[in-house]
Amino acid sequence: MSLYREEGLLKKTILFMIILAASATLVWNLYSTSTAFPDIDISTKEVSPFTYCSMKYQGSYSQFEPAIRSLMQNLQRQSVQPAGPLLGIFFNSPEDTKPQNLEWEVGFPITPQSRVQAPLRKKQWTHTFVVTAVHVGSYETTQETYIQMFEWMETHNLIQKGPILEKYISMPSRGRGAGKARTEIWIPCQKPQPPSSTEINLPE
Repeated sequence: MSLYREEGLLKKTILFMIILAASATLVWNLYSTSTAFPDIDISTKEVSPFTYCSMKYQGSYSQFEPAIRSLMQNLQRQSVQPAGPLLGIFFNSPEDTKPQNLEWEVGFPITPQSRVQAPLRKKQWTHTFVVTAVHVGSYETTQETYIQMFEWMETHNLIQKGPILEKYISMPSRGRGAGKARTEIWIPCQKPQPPSSTEINLPE
């Protein structure tokens, strides 16, 4: 999946006021197998399920900015404390989906004990085996990282098995630092199965 470059412009505008709302980094257990790939490091890792709250949308990514504002307003209204950085979750790709049919969420990790009310929804991330990379740079160039990740997956015979998650782990800086924003990308995949042994019965 690769996201429209226009989505990057929207994210760049809003992350200044969003990331500061996250109070802690989500902790997960992981086992990482890192492999160098041209320009970026791509790896597989095991991640633990976690609880998050979100608002789901269908339609163009042009709704991204008002969606974030609505998410923040509802978090504040319900006194829900984020337990990690802002998340974007994408269920289909603009490459093969009409803009009006795109499905996506914006949300934050929360503690399992947190209570939320509509329009917020409390959900569980259950995809534990992911291909991951950290995109460093402007959001307009995120597409380039996705291309490399899917090429790496094809080389390693990995098949996507779930929605893509973007975690915005640092906010962009103004001026010279504008291209140093960091976005961690997870692509859930089917975990490779070890080859099964075949028992051979030799004649007596």
